[in-house]
Amino acid sequence: MIARLLLIAILCLSVAPAAADNPAQANRLLVEAAKLFRQANQAETANRLTLLEGAFAKLNEIIEAHPSSDLAVRLITDQPIGILSLGNVARAVCEEQIRAGKLQSALVAARLITDVKLRDEMLVQLAPAQARAGDVQGALVTAQLVSNNRANPRVDTSFRDTVLGLIAGVQAEESGDIQGAEATIRMIKAAALREQLLDALRLLRIKVAREAEETRRDACLESLDVANPACRGWLGDMVRAQLQTGSLEDALATAELIEAADVRDQALNDIAAFQAEAVRKHLQAGNFNDALATAKSIESAHARDQALHDVAGAQAQAGDSKEALAVVESIETNSIRDDARHRVAIAQVKAANFHDALVTAASIEATGARDQTLRHIAGAHLQAGKHQDALATAKMMKAVNSQDQVSDTVARRLTNAGDFQEALVVAKSIETRNIREGVLYVIGMAQIRTGNLQDAMATAGMIKSSNLREQIRNAVKRRAP
Repeated sequence: MIARLLLIAILCLSVAPAAADNPAQANRLLVEAAKLFRQANQAETANRLTLLEGAFAKLNEIIEAHPSSDLAVRLITDQPIGILSLGNVARAVCEEQIRAGKLQSALVAARLITDVKLRDEMLVQLAPAQARAGDVQGALVTAQLVSNNRANPRVDTSFRDTVLGLIAGVQAEESGDIQGAEATIRMIKAAALREQLLDALRLLRIKVAREAEETRRDACLESLDVANPACRGWLGDMVRAQLQTGSLEDALATAELIEAADVRDQALNDIAAFQAEAVRKHLQAGNFNDALATAKSIESAHARDQALHDVAGAQAQAGDSKEALAVVESIETNSIRDDARHRVAIAQVKAANFHDALVTAASIEATGARDQTLRHIAGAHLQAGKHQDALATAKMMKAVNSQDQVSDTVARRLTNAGDFQEALVVAKSIETRNIREGVLYVIGMAQIRTGNLQDAMATAGMIKSSNLREQIRNAVKRRAP
């Protein structure tokens, strides 16, 4: 409205009596305006607006005070006069006023620009600045002053559509007014631009919602106010936060409030991991009683059994197998209990307590796990040179192949020691044919090396494999006198 009144005033002054015109005065004003404009182009930003407004005022004074002069006519029709034209000075003033936040004055200056494209460019800068300053309604009014001419002939987007998109961007991204931004976008006529901006707005709405949710979550984790209904969705995260502060009892209480089974299970797993770490620290410090108490307090059955397994193993390694076995009995999971017994038996073997180790091994329920422990005990007997004990331990194994492997080792050791008779006795007890004949072959070849050719031939006769049997016989023939 102000710009329109100013334009009307200018037009009225342009038909005022010619007697008031003074060409020399008009020329003087033009020279002063040119000086100010040139100084503005060389000035620092802080002084630029004052100089430009001074030049603009001089040009307006020519139009108002000397409307019939040639200069006034050229200015009002936006004809260039040297480095000046009303349009380019108005544009420079408008740009600086926008930068300075003098938006109403910038609007007046922009509306005085007669070149439509130039005026549109200024209004496209002005409207977003108005929106950014909080005057969205004023920005939308300014947008309606922008023409529907295309900003780029190759793109189906007008200056008005462009400025509406910029206003919507300010509303959505800077002011957080997504609903208002959507209303602004729907004013855009170019369908492609409109849909593109609506898609971007949908993504922004999701992002804003996620950020708001994260903000609420952070507030809940900071306050740890489990009684707050708004925090119910983050109880699992709050459990983890409580554990980080060492508040185990609070974490357990919070977990009980969780309704979703999967979230509650995860929270309990987190608590169990925290307790398991506490058990580990107690064990490292040798505090077995504290470790045991902590392990028993673990609610998750599997995690509790694993912690008890670790306690029993540590006690056994410390030489307290009795207490270790008592802890083992409290383990509910069969496989974990069997492995704990295996660890106790190994510790007993290291302490040379073979009798107790065998008793412990015998209590292992799973056949494979029991045989594994017995193989370890038998191996320890062998290392100690107790062949008969090793064979006796092997007989406790369920798997024939495992028994035969121990017998194979014993027979080979007896052979190396030159006790062929005893080695043959052990070899004959082996049920697995390939193991039995493999060790018989070893005995036969050893007998040949020691000159016991007749015994070697007898040993070869025990072998059903023709290949191995003939190898021994041929070796005997080569050694025979």
